[in-house]
Amino acid sequence: MFEDLFRQFWWLLFPLAAFVFGAWKNWLDYRANQAMLDLIKTYAASGREPPAQLLARLDRRWRDFDEQDEDRPRHGFRWRRERTWYRVVLFGMLSSGFAFAAVTNIYGAGEAFTIVAFVLGSICVATLVQVLLDRNGPTV
Repeated sequence: MFEDLFRQFWWLLFPLAAFVFGAWKNWLDYRANQAMLDLIKTYAASGREPPAQLLARLDRRWRDFDEQDEDRPRHGFRWRRERTWYRVVLFGMLSSGFAFAAVTNIYGAGEAFTIVAFVLGSICVATLVQVLLDRNGPTV
């Protein structure tokens, strides 16, 4: 029975893995913020002013990049706030691949591939709108 269930819904492993990865990353971010706040509390308890670098690092999590990095080109991809063409292409290609799998009915799971293709296609379109409407201009 469990084997049949897995054969029908094997594709659910991908969104479940994404949820687990997101939860793990949020937990790690929470722990890092807690450690930083505990350090700031230690400074406050001893009556000293926390270093500016420590406060800037805490504030950095809420901004795309800090003031020292404005002149330097950004490398890598930031998935939280930055709207990039990279994501438009990524989700567009993934949507196309799943649409092809749905049309050809690979593994007899055409309906599941159709749902995934629509979800990824809508994410692609939403990201495209964000890139085009971004006030700072799109990044590569």
